[in-house]
Amino acid sequence: MGTMWMLLRWAAAAVAAVTVQKWVVKSVQLERKLAETEAALKVARRERTAERTGRIRAQRELKTALVSKKSSEDANSGAFPMTPIGTVRSCFSTRNGTPRQPLLVTEARSCVVLYPGGIPVEAFEGLGQYSHCWLLYVFHDNTDLQRLWIKPGHRDFKAKIHVPRLQGGKMGVFATRSPHRPCPIGLSVAKIEGVYGGMLLLSGADIVDGTPVLDIKPYLPYCDSVSVASAPSWVKAGGSEDVLAMKTVDFSESFIRDLGASWKSMEKYSLYSSPEELQKLLKQVLSRDIRSLNQRERPHTAKLSEVSDIFSKISSDPADLDVEGAGSSDEKELSAQTEKFLQVTRDSCTNGEVLYNLVIEGVNVSYTQDSEGHVVVKACTVLQHLNTPDIRNCRRGFTS
Repeated sequence: MGTMWMLLRWAAAAVAAVTVQKWVVKSVQLERKLAETEAALKVARRERTAERTGRIRAQRELKTALVSKKSSEDANSGAFPMTPIGTVRSCFSTRNGTPRQPLLVTEARSCVVLYPGGIPVEAFEGLGQYSHCWLLYVFHDNTDLQRLWIKPGHRDFKAKIHVPRLQGGKMGVFATRSPHRPCPIGLSVAKIEGVYGGMLLLSGADIVDGTPVLDIKPYLPYCDSVSVASAPSWVKAGGSEDVLAMKTVDFSESFIRDLGASWKSMEKYSLYSSPEELQKLLKQVLSRDIRSLNQRERPHTAKLSEVSDIFSKISSDPADLDVEGAGSSDEKELSAQTEKFLQVTRDSCTNGEVLYNLVIEGVNVSYTQDSEGHVVVKACTVLQHLNTPDIRNCRRGFTS
């Protein structure tokens, strides 16, 4: 009997030792993932700051070079007098999550704001009689924009690019709508919701916040809509063969609770009138796979590059923050929001989930997406409260 008791005690101790060892290994793995995430945040912020600094320097050098050119050289220089007429204030805070094509996300709201002292507001007169318009703009947030400034001759430009719908297959750039082009000019159609002072209210535009607008033209159905037009099968949207279409988009109770709790502080800065309207926007955005080709091929928890734009904006433009909504200081808010993000990441690592992040209207949204095309929105965190005249006026235009 004594021997049996000793064997049972030994077996229990062995099981306990194995359990402790597994827990230690899992803890070490979790700590390593958290350390990698924190390191990614630091790198992303550092790279974003360096990119912003280099971009501003390149802009100044370009302007100086253009001004210094003699008129005799201008005819062959390739430079033309194009100055943006205004900027877009959009619900899409960063490139990640901005639709790849216009009118796919009909709930998307934005407005074109004319620059003060530039084009008179009378230029909008009569535009409200049209249902849609064309927008020509600059892909100002492209990662390769600085390289185009340095080497404007296009000698090193890549003629073929990876196409998301072709699962990484390549196609000539002029056969695609890629934003990475020899001349970074975008063309989008949008629905006109109205004209409000010096602002043009739009829906369905696939344009990121802060985009410089070069021109606006009315959409003319009799000549802009080509009834006999055709396109390759791989570019068609919708249907069961659409590789980017998701099957379901659901919202967790924690997300609905977080959004409801945050709405009181963010609603006066939002282009939407209720958290339910913002949910409709999110559902349309996430109904298509917004991940990069790299993340689709090798699913992994997103690095913090997607939210670095917002962190950088908070750090570099504190004057835009509403102090009452943001807290006692910018540094405290940044630290608190970073900790919230790391907490969500910690929970995701513990559960073995792959967590992705989308920043929309200054809100960091965390979600999961499985291989079957099912999306679950997990949580949200308000990262910024922009309190600028443009935002306030756009909101008045949409809610009036």
